[in-house]
Amino acid sequence: MANIEPIRPSDVAHPGPFRHDLIHVRGLRLHVAHTGQPTNPLILLLHDWPGAWFDYFWLLEPLAQHGYHVAALDNRGVGLSDKPPSGYDTIVAAGDVASIIRALGHDDAILVGAGSGGTIAWATAARYPINIRAIVSICGTWPGLVNTLAWRHPFAASGQLLARAISHFPPLAARALRRRPMALSRWITTRAAATPLSGQPLHHLDTIAHWRGLHARVDRVPEKLARWAKIPTERLPRRWATHPIPAPALCIDDGTAWWAHACDASSNYTTSHHRASCAGRLPYITAPEDLADTIADFAQGLTTPR
Repeated sequence: MANIEPIRPSDVAHPGPFRHDLIHVRGLRLHVAHTGQPTNPLILLLHDWPGAWFDYFWLLEPLAQHGYHVAALDNRGVGLSDKPPSGYDTIVAAGDVASIIRALGHDDAILVGAGSGGTIAWATAARYPINIRAIVSICGTWPGLVNTLAWRHPFAASGQLLARAISHFPPLAARALRRRPMALSRWITTRAAATPLSGQPLHHLDTIAHWRGLHARVDRVPEKLARWAKIPTERLPRRWATHPIPAPALCIDDGTAWWAHACDASSNYTTSHHRASCAGRLPYITAPEDLADTIADFAQGLTTPR
C-alpha cells in the first residue's frame, strides 16, 4: 500500500471559540490554541499520544467559563508546532512547557495532562516547581513508574507496553502511520475509550478519531509521533526526584483497578495528592463539561498564585 499524500499543518487548525498562535520559545515555534482573558490564571493542556491540541477542542471553552486563560499546546514535532530533528524526550518537553507558560505572560500555571501529557506534567512540576501551581493527571503517571506497574499487570497495561514497543522501532511505526493513518488513529482512539465507565454516549469520539487520522498525514508528523511514544516509560534524572513535588496533584483514573493503583502509586511523588474518577480514559472528549467542573473544583481549593 502506497503512502497517502501529506497535508499541511494548517489543515489541522480547526476553527472554534479560541485563537491559534505560534509562540516563539527556545529557538522554535510552538502552537497553542487559547481562549479566556490573558489576565486570568493559566490552565495549560498537554495532549496524549498520538493526539494534538485538538484533543481538547471541547474542553477549552468550558474551562475558560470558569475564569481561566486556557491554552492547548502542540508538543514540538506535532500539529502546527515546528518539527526540529531533536528534543523528543521528557526533559526537553518539560523545558518547553515551562517556557510556554512564561511566553504566554504568566508566572505559573495549572497543568492538565492526559496519558503521556500527564507524564510531562509530572516532570515539569519536578524540574520547574516555581512555575507550576498544580497538576491534573488523567490516566498518566510519574515518569517511568508505568514500567514497574505494566510488567506486574501486562494485560491491563497492554496499551502502555504497545507504546513502549513502538518507541523502539520508530521507522516502522512512522511507516504504518503514513500508510494507514485513519485506520490506526481510529483503532487507538476507540480502544482508549472502551473502558467500563464508558456507558454514556461517546460524543465527539468519531470526530477526534478522524482529526487524529488527518494529523498523521501532516508532513513529518508520523516520524515525530513515533519518537514521542516512549514518554510514559522514560525515567527522570535521579536529581529531579529527590523530593516530592510541592504542587498539589489531582490524579483522575478511568474507574479500572489498574489505573486506580497507578494513581495511588503516583501519590508518593507529591506532598498533596487528590483522586477522582471519570468515564473512561478520554473524559476531555466524552464528557468535557463534567471534566471542566472537576478541574475547576480542584483549582478553587488551591492557594492564591505564588
